[in-house]
Amino acid sequence: MKNFRILTFLVLTLVLGIFLTACTGVPEHTHKVIEHEAVEATCTTDGTIKYYECETCKRLYSDAAYANEIELENTIIPALGHNMSEVESVDPNCTQDGNIHYYECANCNKHFEDALGTVELENVVVPAHGHSMTEVQAVEETCTTDGNVHYFECATCAKYFEDEN
Repeated sequence: MKNFRILTFLVLTLVLGIFLTACTGVPEHTHKVIEHEAVEATCTTDGTIKYYECETCKRLYSDAAYANEIELENTIIPALGHNMSEVESVDPNCTQDGNIHYYECANCNKHFEDALGTVELENVVVPAHGHSMTEVQAVEETCTTDGNVHYFECATCAKYFEDEN
């Protein structure tokens, strides 16, 4: 009978020990907890909130105090999706760059060929082509004709310059 009491005591102690160490969501949690850092959602990829996971029982918590148990789907921040605006083409001139027609996402600042954001563009800039200078020599004024100083004229924009630069 004494052995039965000892055996009963050991079984009850074991059961109670298992019960007390089970995941209960309290800060005294004895299991090893994994902290998952928050991951920001992007235009095309889901993110997650910061959450905590018990390595032993796999329960998830939204707080470090293990007071608020959550499901995995509650950790997900949905992808933002692209927020597109259309940018019309601009012709370059002698001194200013232009650009091709494209779409720009306000969230990720990437450039795309299409409004759905399926074809990303590496470069949308059309470089300025620079002046196309023609040198004009000085001409002395006469009684019947006007003269001029030495200058340069851009054949593209029709502006006049004192030097080639």
